[in-house]
Parts: sequence; C-alpha cells; structure tokens
Amino acid sequence: MDFFNERSKSSCHYESCDVIGDEYGCRRGLSPSACHRRRGPVAVSLSPSPWACRREPVACRRRRGPVTIAVACRERAVQHRAWSGGGPGGKSSNVVRGLEVLEEKWRIGRYQSRLGFRRKLCGSKSMAVTEDKSLNRRSANYAPPLWSFDHVQSLSSKYTGEDYEARVDSLKKSVKTMIQEVVGNPLKTLELVDNLQRLGISYHFEEEISQVLEMIYNDYYKTQEQWNGMDMNLKALGFRLLRQHGHHVPQEMFLNFKVKAENDKPQSDEDNNHVVGMLNLYEASYHSFEDESILDDARDFTTKYLKESVDRIDGSSSLGSLINHALELPLHWRIARLEAKWFIEAYREIVSPTLMELAILDFNMVQAINLQDLKESSRWWRNTCWDKKLSFSRDRLVEGYMWTIGVWSLPNFSLGRRTLTKVNAIITAIDDIYDIYGTLDELQQFTDICFLGSFNVINEMAYNTLANSNSGVFILPYLKKAWVDLCNAYLLEAQWYQSGYIPTLEEYLHNASVSISVPVGLMHCNFLTSNYTSTQEIQQCIQRSANIVHYSALILRLADDLGTSSDEMARGDNPKSIQCYMHETGATEDEARNYMKSLINKTWKKLTKERAGAAATCEFLMEFECATNLARMAPFMYSQGDGYGRPQLAKSNILSLFQRLQAIMFIKVYVNDRLNLWRNPSEEDYEARASSLKKAVKTMIQKVTGNPLNSLALVDNLQRLGISYHFEEEINQVLELIYDDHFKTQEQWNGMDMNLRALGFRLLRQHGYHVPQEIFHDFKHKTEHVKGDIDVVGMINLYEASYHSFEDESILDDVRDFTTEYLKQIRDTIDGSSSLWSLVSHALEFPLHWRVPRVEAKWFIEECKKTSGMIDLTLMELAILDFNMVQAIHLQDLKYSSSYLPKFSLGRKTLTKVNAMITTIDDVYDVYGTLDELQKFTDVITRWDINAIEELPDYMKICFLGFYNTINEITYDNLTNTGLLILPYLKKAWADLCKSYLVEAKWYQSGHTPTLQEYLDNAYISISGSTVLMHCYFLTSMTSTQEILQCLERTNNIVRYSSLILRLADDLGTFSICFLGFYNTINEITYDNLTNTGLLILPYLKKASYLVEAKWYQSGHTPTFQEYLDNAYTSISGPTILMHCYFLTSMNSTQEILQCMERTDNIVRYSSLICRLVNDLATFSNEMARGIIQKQSKVTCMRVVLLKTKLKPTSYINTLICKTWKKLTKK
Repeated sequence: MDFFNERSKSSCHYESCDVIGDEYGCRRGLSPSACHRRRGPVAVSLSPSPWACRREPVACRRRRGPVTIAVACRERAVQHRAWSGGGPGGKSSNVVRGLEVLEEKWRIGRYQSRLGFRRKLCGSKSMAVTEDKSLNRRSANYAPPLWSFDHVQSLSSKYTGEDYEARVDSLKKSVKTMIQEVVGNPLKTLELVDNLQRLGISYHFEEEISQVLEMIYNDYYKTQEQWNGMDMNLKALGFRLLRQHGHHVPQEMFLNFKVKAENDKPQSDEDNNHVVGMLNLYEASYHSFEDESILDDARDFTTKYLKESVDRIDGSSSLGSLINHALELPLHWRIARLEAKWFIEAYREIVSPTLMELAILDFNMVQAINLQDLKESSRWWRNTCWDKKLSFSRDRLVEGYMWTIGVWSLPNFSLGRRTLTKVNAIITAIDDIYDIYGTLDELQQFTDICFLGSFNVINEMAYNTLANSNSGVFILPYLKKAWVDLCNAYLLEAQWYQSGYIPTLEEYLHNASVSISVPVGLMHCNFLTSNYTSTQEIQQCIQRSANIVHYSALILRLADDLGTSSDEMARGDNPKSIQCYMHETGATEDEARNYMKSLINKTWKKLTKERAGAAATCEFLMEFECATNLARMAPFMYSQGDGYGRPQLAKSNILSLFQRLQAIMFIKVYVNDRLNLWRNPSEEDYEARASSLKKAVKTMIQKVTGNPLNSLALVDNLQRLGISYHFEEEINQVLELIYDDHFKTQEQWNGMDMNLRALGFRLLRQHGYHVPQEIFHDFKHKTEHVKGDIDVVGMINLYEASYHSFEDESILDDVRDFTTEYLKQIRDTIDGSSSLWSLVSHALEFPLHWRVPRVEAKWFIEECKKTSGMIDLTLMELAILDFNMVQAIHLQDLKYSSSYLPKFSLGRKTLTKVNAMITTIDDVYDVYGTLDELQKFTDVITRWDINAIEELPDYMKICFLGFYNTINEITYDNLTNTGLLILPYLKKAWADLCKSYLVEAKWYQSGHTPTLQEYLDNAYISISGSTVLMHCYFLTSMTSTQEILQCLERTNNIVRYSSLILRLADDLGTFSICFLGFYNTINEITYDNLTNTGLLILPYLKKASYLVEAKWYQSGHTPTFQEYLDNAYTSISGPTILMHCYFLTSMNSTQEILQCMERTDNIVRYSSLICRLVNDLATFSNEMARGIIQKQSKVTCMRVVLLKTKLKPTSYINTLICKTWKKLTKK
C-alpha cells in the first residue's frame, strides 16, 4: 500500500507523537446510530455531580439534563464534570485555511503577553459556558495520574557537580585507551563498541567508535572475500554495528549462514561462542531492509536456535539472560536508556570494571538532569491548570516525559525534552478534545484555539532558535504546518466518527500516520537537535526525512492500535487499524492483529534502511535517530497494553529510570582509597571516577583492536551498557577498521565465524556502514552442519543482526525467522537461571534494534551483575556510574520537564510540557469534544487566529489560552538561546496534530471505518511524534532557518516512520486525554526556542489531526482502512512530538527547517504508522468494549481488507508494522 512509500516533497508531515491511553471505563459505548451531542446552554460550576459510566449499547453520546463538571473523568468512580443541554448538532466549517491567513494572524498576535493569558486561564474558580443543556459529553474515565506534584518535586539525585564530571572524564580516558588496545582485534573491538552502546555510554566515544568501525569495515566487511571464512559472531556483530553506523554491509554476508552455523557448532556444553554468534546474528537480522530475505531467514533461524539454546543454558547466567532479553525484543527496537539500565544490571559482574563504573556513573548523572527537568516540567504543568480545568483529559506529564527520554536521552537534550514534554501535553489534550469531548463545531473552533494555545510554546521555541542562531533562521512556518496537519488529521477522525464512517485500512493509515502526531513531534525535535544555517537546509532536511518520519509514525500508530484498540473500542472510540482491516476484509480480530504486526515488521525494515542511509552520509543523522527512537517507544509503551492510558502498566519501567544504580563494590574500594569524599560523595567525585573509568575503557578498546570479534563484542557491551556515547570516536575508529579489514568484500566474509559476522553486521549497520545482507547468504548451510552444542551467543548475534534489515532483504528475513525459531528451541534446553537463558529470552522478547537504549542499558547492567566475568569490571563500573549520573540528570529534569542526556536538560523540561499538552489535546479530541467543536478548534489552530477564541466553548478557550502561552514560551526560550525563531514550525506541527485528531473524530462520529492506509496516513500525525520531534529538533543545535529546512527535509521520512511505529504501538495498547494547557505550552515552546535559537517555529507546530477522528466519531462515519491510517498516524501524535523534538535540537534557519521537514516526512510517517498499528492491535478489544469504536463498522472494514489481501487481519497489521520498521530503519 502506498502509505508505506516515501512521502512526496509536497506532503511532508511533522506531527507529534501522540502518547495516548485509556483507563478504567468506557468512552463511547454507543451504537452506530447513537446521538453524539444535543445543543443547549449550560453553566459550568465546581459542584460535583454523580455521572454513570456510559456503557449502554444505545446510549446517546451526550444526554439531556443538567450535569456539572466535577471530578476527573478518568477516575474509577466515574464522577466527573460534564456538559449538559439539548438540541441538534451544528454544521462543521472548513478545516484548513491558507497559510497566508495563518501568517497574518501570527503577525498580529506574535508579541501578545503570555502573562495575561495565564491570568485568564487560571484566575477564576468557575467559568460560565454558553452551551446547550442537552450536551452530554463522553468520558474515557481515565485513571488519575500516578505521580503527584509533591512526589515529583521530592525527587532528587546527588550525581551532580564537578567531582562526578571529573571522575567521568577520567573513566572516559581509560575507555578510549581500551578502544585503542583492541583495535587490532576486530571481534574484541566490535564487542567493546557494542558494550559501550548497550551500557549507554557510547555517546562519549562517538569519534573513537566511528574511526574503529571505519577501520573494521575497510579491513573485514567491504568485499565478499573479506567475509568468506569469517567467524559468524564477528560477521553478525560487525554487520549490526556497521549497518547501525551507516556502512554498506549487504545481507549476502549471511548467504550461507545456516551452513556456517552447522560447521561452527561447538563440541562441548561449555563452549557458548556459537550461541553468542547466533545471538549477534539474531540482533543483526533486525537491521534488515525490505526484501532482504537472507536476513529474514537469519532472524527466523536464530530465533528458533536461541529459543532452543536458552533451554539448555543456565537461565540465571549472563548468556541466558542476554538470550531471553534479545528474544523478548531485539536491540534495534529497544530504547537506549532502558537498555543501558538493563545491561548494566545484567552484566555488572562481567563487563570491564572501567566500563561498568563509567556506565553506572553516566546513568546516574544523566538521571540527575532528567529529574531536574521533570521537576520544572511539573511546575509548568501545574501553572497551566489543565489538570483542573480539563478533568476529562489524561494527566500524564511524567509518562509524556518518558517519551522524550526515549526519543533522545543524551544529557545535552534537556531543552529538547522539556519542549517535547509540552508538545506531548498539548497533543494529548487536543487528541482528547477531538476524540471524545468536543462537538464538530467546537473542534473546528478548537483548531483556532490551537493557534492561540500554541502561540506561546511555538513562539518560545522559534524565538530561542532565532536568538541562538547567527543565521537568523525562521522556523515558525514549519511548526505551524505540522500542527495544522495534525489537527486536520484529528478532525478527519472526528468526522469519521460522527458520520459513522469506517475508513479502509489505507484511508486510516494515511490519516493516522499524521494523527499519531509523529510528524509534529519530529518537526519540533528536528529544530531542537540541529543547527540549521538556512531555510534551504531546513527544506532539504524535511525532504530527506519524509520517509523515515512516515515509517516511524506508521510503526507507532500500528503499535498504538495493537495495544490500545481494545480499551478504546470498549469506550466507543473511532475504529483503529484493526477494526478498519476487519471491516474491509472480514477478517477476525486475531487475523487483523497479526496483519498489523506484520506491517510493523515491514515498516521497521524500511525505517532501518532510511536510518542506515542517514548514518552513511552523516546527514541529518540526529533527526533520523529521533524518529527511530520514537518508533522504539512503541513496544515500551504498548507491548503490555495501554501504558499511557493505564499508567500503572508503565510504572515499573518509569521507576527503573528514576532509581539510581548502586555502585559496584570495587568502585567504593577504589574511591575510598583515593578520595576522601566517596563515602559521602559529591557530584564532582562521581564525575572524576567516571572520567577515570572512561580512560580505562578507551584503553580496553585499543587493546582489542587487532581482534575483530573482541572489538565488536566490546562495542556491543558499551552500547548495551548505555555508555558507548562516551567512546563514540573510539568506537567509530574501531568499526571503521573492522569494516575495512573484514566486512567490505565477500572474500572477507567467506569463512568468517557466524558470531563475528552477525555481531559485526549489526554494529556496522547500526553505525551506518554498508554491510549487505549477502554476508549471511550461507547462514543456513553453516548452521545446519553444526555438530554437537550450538553457539547460542552467535545465534543471538545473528538474530539481533537480522533486525537491522531493510526492505526487500530476504536473506535477513530468513535469518530472523531461522534464528528466532532456533533461539526459542534452544531456550528450553538452557538453565533458566543462567545469563545465557536471560539473554536469549530478552532477545526473543524484543530485538535490540527495537529496544529503548536507556531501558536496555538498565536491563543489561543488572544482567551483567548476576554473572561474574560476563563483562569486564571496568565496563560494569562505568556503566553503573554513568547510568546513575545520567539518572540524576533525568530526575532533575523530571521536576520540571524531561529528556535524557545532561546537556539537554532544558530540552527535557520543554518536551515534558509538550507531552503534557499533547495528552490534554488528545483527550479533548478523543473523549470530550463534539464534532462541531472539534471542527471549529481545528480551524482556529489552522488559522492561528487569536481573535477567533470567542467562537469556541469555554473549555476550548481554556485549552487554547494555555496552549498559546506555552508555545510562545518555548519559542522565546529557543530564540534567546539560539537566535532562531521557530514559532512557525511549532504552530504547523500542532495544527497538523489537531487536524489528524479531527479526522479520527469525524471517522468515529460518522461511523466510518477507514482502511489501514487511511488510518495510518492520519495516525502517524495524530500519534504526535512529529509535533514532539519538531520541538525536539529546535531544542538541540539549529543555527539557521536554512539548516532547519534542510533538517526537516532530511528527517521527513524518519519522523514519519517513527510516528507510524508509535501509532501502531499506541493502537496496540491505548487511546485518549486532556487539553487545557495546549495554548500555554505551544507558545512557551515557541518562545523558548525563539529565545535560544532565533528561529520562530510556531507555524510548524500548528498542524492538526485529532479533529478528523472526532468528526468520524460524531458523524458515525466508518473510514476506510486507508482513511484511518492517513489520519491515525498523525493522531497517534508521533509527528507532533517529533516536530517539537526537531526544534528542541539544532535548527539554524527557516530554510534548514523546511529541508529537515521535507527530509524527515517519511520517517515521521513510518514511525507514527508503526505506533498506530501496534496501538490498534493492543487496544482494539478494550476500545470495542467501551464503545469508543463502532464495532460492527470496524469489523466490516477489517473484512474488506482481508478479502483483498487474503491475510489474517492481525497478520496483516504485523506485516505493516514490520514493513514500516524496515523503512524507518533504512532512513
């Protein structure tokens, strides 16, 4: 379907990553013929009134009779404040107006005071609302937030100060020495690079890692002659790391991987090298592109092999834990921050002490930054008063902050995380208004409110960008467009809903890839990460990243649908991808879910290829990485259901990132002998120790340079421990050497050990090297001739390598299938308490490529701690120290707003605000607004007209005012810091998000079940990834408008891909929440960005998508699958989040913003689509039960798709997810 293809330059989207969810209760338990709203005046007071949970099959959406807005509708008691009144609904007005009008309105209201709006927002205890008394607002009955204001403000960390920084510097020097020491050993070098990455400290050694990987690529991976005879472990590890870093490593490297695996079979139980090789091949297979059948075969083979191996390996051993971890989720799909935490804990006793100390210290120091950001974001959220004024919406500030950590966890992205948190909050609010609360007229007005509400945040972000840029790049137009697109996608969903229209899957995905809000989020992230020098550069970035944005949005949308569609259907929400597919094809729910999962896998391949291309050219790589990380958040949030709507599902993961890692014993001894402050250490103590450990790790890298397998294993450990960022230069050098010596030609691959081949493939692909899938052309032959015990680690590496495939890499697909089946079988033979069992199980759960690095680092650290000798003690000490130090930063960020790396503290705080606003707006579209209200709101935000606020209902006025102030604030801060005016970009991103929400609302109200294509096209915006990333980009390093445009063009695809992934994951698990502070947050973001960068990014954040969903809902329209996807990938809010994320990074000019938006359009779409599909698979059942989605319409939509594809719906969705992942990975 064409929603998986690259977006054209003229249709770039940056929507915010819609972090949405459901909780305890129904939203839309209505029949297709149920009335949505009746008009009549109403007064809103503070007196509570009991309100029954609306689950009746023929209930009217808004009942007659006086009702008072009271307690938050998400509480289990279902006692809430609601509107009352009577009369028929009104007409919807035009959704989108010309950008010329937006610009004129913006010029009129650009410098209006934010303080006055805040007084209007929070000054009075009650507000009289002129509205029909018969209005009976729906409620999603969301659970109250788990994290109170006082609790967040109480969070603290001691890992700050010069002492910790000095120790980190010392450790970094040691790690650089380690890198140099292993340069001659390609395997050891790759293993060191992998360890640095998994420990979460590789960002400290980017230059070293690039140099090492370049050498490895030239020496081992350039030609087939170099591959031949290569150890599978070296081949797979090198393949993964080289592909990851942009090197061209073909899948043909594993052409005969089965034969190689068979020939390399160990002769004793104690020899686990082959298992390690298979594990590396497993991880490498997830770096496959589309149509890489060899890697697909490698994935299947290694999966099976690892499952079999883990059963005979001690489950408590480090290898067993690593296999289980890999099988759970591949590295390529994991969140770096969480992976670092896991890796540090898992390999505490095995990784080099230097690496471990640095990793732990780095983790805790970054955590300290995050906590500070979160505290500031919490204070901002409290000042918006959204939690009180918009009680029907989700209050998910901390959860929204978690999205920013997943998108970009490095310490220097603090401003980006704070901005993206605002974006997330706005998207959530808009989504909830479009989806469940506003009428169609109100939604149209609310789009105008989005203009006002986004003013402060977007203006703030644009101003900061302009202020910090010497080029004076103006990013506001790009943000405005992103938000307009998002709101349009929301509006379409609202129209579908109100009309009862069920879109085809194609329709759904087309809209959902926008409504997932990935394009909006990536647009923000774009300007927050890049320093654009001109508008032309921004446009190039937008064009370049169009595909990966689309793929990211698609993955997020599908994952969202898989995780949340059940809850949303239970409360009467719009049909998601699952229901659209069932309605279109007549498939069963299980068939639809399997299909969405296949879509996620397919999209992952596309995303992997897009990302690999960016890594190879080092062009807009940060923007592409944001989109990829956004897609990785899909399984984190939605694999167990709706982790956003039901915050208790994600509570343990969130807690894990805010709990300090305990320093290992030898760290205490070391410091007690040499420092007097260690017993009561200061920040400087930890930094000094971390610095010393990093020096030791660098020495380790140098020592293993001559051994490719040891080098790759070290690199892999550094990555998994979350400390590879400390050794990026060393790792690059090592991988370069390994690539040149072992992975450049087929001659180098031939005869290579499968473990080396798989590990090298994964790490090299991960670092952008061209390592073809043909490196595994013989993987079946090698594995089938293995005698005796199997090298489980090698099979894990092969399994992980297969997930770095691109589209059409059939070899890697075969590798993935083969290794998956193998690992599943072998797991039953491994001792369940061994580390190998844990590794196999972890890999089978999710590949590394799909995991969140920070979460993976935590797991890997804990796993290393269990098994002595699994990881060098130096590595383990550094990983634990780094984890705790980064965690300290995060805890600090969390008190305001959040992100991951220390230097991005302001970004994290800003992104937390963004996330909170996304949550609120999402709930307005999704839960509260009527189709008419949502239509009006979408129109307001599209025009960005402050004068139109009087046309809106009072609750939408509150939303718009809060949103307006926030966007101005973000713009101002960004202008102050960077000299870039980013307001236009942020406004566009938010408008796109609201439009995406509106699409979903229309689908729902019309009873229309969209096709998967329709859904994803909208959902990748409504997932809000684009909006968040737009803020994120401007919170980093944009220097000019031209650079911003280049970044937007470059990252357009990855933003889309990230949004799709987020949308699909969201669909698997959740849907809904609030909107009050949308106005303040967007303007705050714009204001901050304008202050910091000089870029006005407001226009880029103003796109809408929630209104679409509201229109669907209120009209009873059932969109086609294509309609559904077209809006859902935006309404999933992935584009919106990514839009903010972009502006929170490094936009330098308006031209650069445009380039970035054009470049990242597809990856934003892919990310959003993935999230939407996963979300649909996870949430379909609950949503149907709650009456949010018209069940019969969605079933019909799915059946139509089945009849066309002859696939099971679930299988089809899974195929879409995988396909989008490949596109996102490639970008």
